Amino acid sequence: MAFRQKVREGKLGKTAQFWLSFMDCANNVFALLYAVKINSVLVYQTASSDMAQLFFSFGGMNYSRYLTWFDVFLLNIDRTHPGAMELLKKGAISVARSMVLGNRCQVDKTFEETFMLRCWRCWCFRIAGKLLGVSKVD
Repeated sequence: MAFRQKVREGKLGKTAQFWLSFMDCANNVFALLYAVKINSVLVYQTASSDMAQLFFSFGGMNYSRYLTWFDVFLLNIDRTHPGAMELLKKGAISVARSMVLGNRCQVDKTFEETFMLRCWRCWCFRIAGKLLGVSKVD
């Protein structure tokens, strides 16, 4: 810890300071992935609130705004939605798509992939139907 503090203060040079900040950003990303894999809402909340600075730094202002709002929402969830935090703690942030241990995906990622796959299939069938001269393809 003393070494990292020296680097953060710039006592060991600008290059070391840059790479330590890069490692901090990577640790935030890894913490978010870890939270999903172990299905921990508390780790997820901490990691996502730390990610707001990362998104802001790289031009993702809207993502940063959303994560800031999401952090405040999670901090106040017991007051606004009694009992919701208990449901989240029981495992509502990730789902297992197979029986392989540790193979968990975020709920929103799973919804997005399923929705996009369905849209893509419908789009392909509509194009194929038009090419084949079929008016309605279900």
